[in-house]
Amino acid sequence: MIVRADLHIHTTLSDGVNSPKEVVLASFYKGLNAIAITDHDTFQGAIVARRFVGELDMIVIVGCEVSSTKGDIIVLCDEPITISRNINDLIDKAHDNNCLVIPAHPFDENRNSIREEIYDYEWDAIEVYNASSTEYANKQALIAAKIMGLPGVGNSDAHSIDKIGIVYNKILVDNFSIDDIFESIRKNKVKIIRR
Repeated sequence: MIVRADLHIHTTLSDGVNSPKEVVLASFYKGLNAIAITDHDTFQGAIVARRFVGELDMIVIVGCEVSSTKGDIIVLCDEPITISRNINDLIDKAHDNNCLVIPAHPFDENRNSIREEIYDYEWDAIEVYNASSTEYANKQALIAAKIMGLPGVGNSDAHSIDKIGIVYNKILVDNFSIDDIFESIRKNKVKIIRR
Protein backbone atom coordinates (compact mmCIF):
# COMPACT_ATOMS: atom_id res chain seq x y z
CA MET A 1 0.00 0.00 0.00
CA ILE A 2 1.17 3.53 -0.76
CA VAL A 3 0.70 6.30 1.80
CA ARG A 4 0.83 9.88 0.51
CA ALA A 5 2.16 11.96 3.41
CA ASP A 6 3.13 15.58 3.99
CA LEU A 7 5.04 15.50 7.27
CA HIS A 8 5.61 19.21 7.97
CA ILE A 9 2.48 21.41 8.18
CA HIS A 10 1.58 24.34 10.47
CA THR A 11 -1.77 25.57 11.79
CA THR A 12 -3.11 28.53 13.75
CA LEU A 13 -1.80 26.89 16.91
CA SER A 14 1.60 28.33 15.93
CA ASP A 15 2.32 30.49 12.87
CA GLY A 16 -0.03 28.92 10.30
CA VAL A 17 -3.02 30.80 8.91
CA ASN A 18 -5.51 27.91 8.82
CA SER A 19 -7.14 25.94 11.61
CA PRO A 20 -6.40 22.25 12.25
CA LYS A 21 -9.83 21.39 10.81
CA GLU A 22 -9.12 23.33 7.60
CA VAL A 23 -5.74 21.61 7.31
CA VAL A 24 -7.27 18.13 7.67
CA LEU A 25 -9.98 18.78 5.09
CA ALA A 26 -7.64 20.48 2.59
CA SER A 27 -5.11 17.64 2.92
CA PHE A 28 -7.77 15.01 2.33
CA TYR A 29 -9.18 16.80 -0.71
CA LYS A 30 -5.65 17.14 -2.13
CA GLY A 31 -5.28 13.36 -2.05
CA LEU A 32 -3.06 12.97 1.00
CA ASN A 33 -3.92 10.14 3.35
CA ALA A 34 -1.40 10.97 6.09
CA ILE A 35 -0.21 14.29 7.46
CA ALA A 36 1.90 15.46 10.35
CA ILE A 37 0.91 18.74 11.89
CA THR A 38 4.14 20.17 13.25
CA ASP A 39 3.34 23.43 14.95
CA HIS A 40 6.23 25.20 16.63
CA ASP A 41 6.97 23.84 20.11
CA THR A 42 3.54 22.28 20.60
CA PHE A 43 1.72 19.06 19.69
CA GLN A 44 -1.67 20.75 20.15
CA GLY A 45 -2.35 21.38 16.46
CA ALA A 46 -2.14 17.66 15.72
CA ILE A 47 -4.17 16.73 18.80
CA VAL A 48 -6.95 19.09 17.74
CA ALA A 49 -6.71 17.92 14.10
CA ARG A 50 -7.31 14.30 15.09
CA ARG A 51 -10.82 15.31 16.23
CA PHE A 52 -11.75 16.16 12.64
CA VAL A 53 -10.58 13.02 10.85
CA GLY A 54 -13.82 11.17 11.62
CA GLU A 55 -14.68 8.81 8.76
CA LEU A 56 -11.94 10.13 6.46
CA ASP A 57 -9.42 7.51 5.38
CA MET A 58 -6.58 9.56 6.85
CA ILE A 59 -3.96 9.44 9.59
CA VAL A 60 -2.89 12.51 11.53
CA ILE A 61 0.57 12.00 13.00
CA VAL A 62 1.23 13.93 16.19
CA GLY A 63 4.10 16.23 15.35
CA CYS A 64 5.99 19.23 16.58
CA GLU A 65 8.72 21.45 15.17
CA VAL A 66 10.93 21.94 18.21
CA SER A 67 13.01 25.10 18.42
CA SER A 68 16.07 23.40 19.85
CA THR A 69 19.23 25.16 20.94
CA LYS A 70 20.92 24.02 17.71
CA GLY A 71 18.11 24.37 15.16
CA ASP A 72 14.55 23.34 14.32
CA ILE A 73 13.82 19.64 14.75
CA ILE A 74 10.70 17.78 13.57
CA VAL A 75 9.46 15.20 16.07
CA LEU A 76 6.81 12.76 14.83
CA CYS A 77 5.00 10.54 17.33
CA ASP A 78 1.91 8.44 17.85
CA GLU A 79 1.20 10.36 21.07
CA PRO A 80 2.69 13.59 22.48
CA ILE A 81 5.89 13.48 24.50
CA THR A 82 7.62 16.00 26.75
CA ILE A 83 9.89 18.09 24.57
CA SER A 84 13.30 19.49 25.41
CA ARG A 85 15.25 22.19 23.61
CA ASN A 86 18.42 20.17 24.23
CA ILE A 87 18.89 17.95 21.15
CA ASN A 88 20.43 14.99 22.97
CA ASP A 89 17.61 14.94 25.54
CA LEU A 90 15.01 15.39 22.79
CA ILE A 91 16.40 12.54 20.68
CA ASP A 92 16.63 10.22 23.70
CA LYS A 93 13.05 10.96 24.78
CA ALA A 94 11.76 10.61 21.22
CA HIS A 95 13.48 7.29 20.60
CA ASP A 96 12.33 5.94 23.98
CA ASN A 97 8.76 6.60 22.74
CA ASN A 98 9.16 5.25 19.18
CA CYS A 99 9.07 8.73 17.66
CA LEU A 100 10.97 9.92 14.59
CA VAL A 101 13.44 12.78 14.87
CA ILE A 102 14.20 14.72 11.68
CA PRO A 103 16.14 17.98 11.30
CA ALA A 104 13.90 20.55 9.59
CA HIS A 105 15.30 22.53 6.64
CA PRO A 106 18.79 21.72 7.97
CA PHE A 107 20.85 23.98 5.70
CA ASP A 108 18.45 26.91 5.28
CA GLU A 109 20.47 30.01 6.21
CA ASN A 110 17.34 32.14 6.66
CA ARG A 111 15.84 29.97 9.41
CA ASN A 112 16.77 28.29 12.68
CA SER A 113 18.65 25.40 11.09
CA ILE A 114 21.22 22.96 12.44
CA ARG A 115 23.58 23.26 9.44
CA GLU A 116 26.96 21.48 9.80
CA GLU A 117 26.12 20.17 13.27
CA ILE A 118 23.70 17.78 11.54
CA TYR A 119 26.52 15.23 11.55
CA ASP A 120 26.75 15.21 15.36
CA TYR A 121 23.41 13.51 16.09
CA GLU A 122 21.47 10.28 15.48
CA TRP A 123 18.52 11.11 13.25
CA ASP A 124 15.87 8.80 11.80
CA ALA A 125 15.75 10.71 8.50
CA ILE A 126 16.73 14.07 7.03
CA GLU A 127 14.35 16.61 5.50
CA VAL A 128 16.17 16.72 2.16
CA TYR A 129 13.51 18.75 0.37
CA ASN A 130 11.65 21.59 2.03
CA ALA A 131 9.40 23.57 -0.31
CA SER A 132 10.28 26.83 1.46
CA SER A 133 14.05 26.36 1.26
CA THR A 134 16.41 27.19 -1.58
CA GLU A 135 17.58 24.55 -4.03
CA TYR A 136 21.10 24.97 -2.64
CA ALA A 137 19.94 24.33 0.94
CA ASN A 138 17.96 21.28 -0.17
CA LYS A 139 20.94 19.95 -2.13
CA GLN A 140 23.16 20.29 0.97
CA ALA A 141 20.56 18.34 2.99
CA LEU A 142 20.48 15.58 0.37
CA ILE A 143 24.27 15.34 0.45
CA ALA A 144 24.19 15.07 4.26
CA ALA A 145 21.60 12.28 4.11
CA LYS A 146 23.76 10.35 1.65
CA ILE A 147 26.91 10.82 3.72
CA MET A 148 25.08 9.68 6.87
CA GLY A 149 23.30 6.82 5.10
CA LEU A 150 19.90 8.11 6.18
CA PRO A 151 16.53 8.24 4.43
CA GLY A 152 15.37 11.54 3.01
CA VAL A 153 11.88 13.01 3.23
CA GLY A 154 10.35 15.98 1.43
CA ASN A 155 7.68 18.25 2.83
CA SER A 156 5.71 21.37 2.07
CA ASP A 157 6.37 23.17 5.38
CA ALA A 158 2.97 24.68 4.61
CA HIS A 159 1.76 27.62 6.66
CA SER A 160 -1.43 27.92 4.57
CA ILE A 161 -3.66 25.32 2.95
CA ASP A 162 -2.74 26.33 -0.60
CA LYS A 163 0.82 25.03 0.02
CA ILE A 164 -0.16 21.67 1.54
CA GLY A 165 1.06 18.78 -0.57
CA ILE A 166 3.17 20.78 -3.02
CA VAL A 167 5.86 18.38 -1.79
CA TYR A 168 4.94 15.08 -0.18
CA ASN A 169 6.20 11.55 0.34
CA LYS A 170 4.99 8.30 -1.19
CA ILE A 171 5.67 5.74 1.52
CA LEU A 172 5.37 2.00 0.87
CA VAL A 173 3.75 0.31 3.89
CA ASP A 174 2.36 -3.11 4.74
CA ASN A 175 -0.46 -1.70 6.88
CA PHE A 176 -2.09 1.71 7.12
CA SER A 177 -0.78 2.67 10.57
CA ILE A 178 1.56 5.17 12.15
CA ASP A 179 3.92 2.39 13.24
CA ASP A 180 4.17 1.10 9.67
CA ILE A 181 4.71 4.60 8.30
CA PHE A 182 7.55 5.16 10.78
CA GLU A 183 9.10 1.78 10.05
CA SER A 184 8.95 2.37 6.29
CA ILE A 185 10.61 5.78 6.67
CA ARG A 186 13.38 4.19 8.74
CA LYS A 187 13.83 1.56 6.00
CA ASN A 188 13.92 4.27 3.30
CA LYS A 189 10.77 3.10 1.52
CA VAL A 190 10.08 6.71 0.58
CA LYS A 191 9.82 8.56 -2.71
CA ILE A 192 9.61 12.35 -2.66
CA ILE A 193 7.02 13.89 -4.99
CA ARG A 194 7.20 17.52 -6.05
CA ARG A 195 4.10 18.96 -7.70
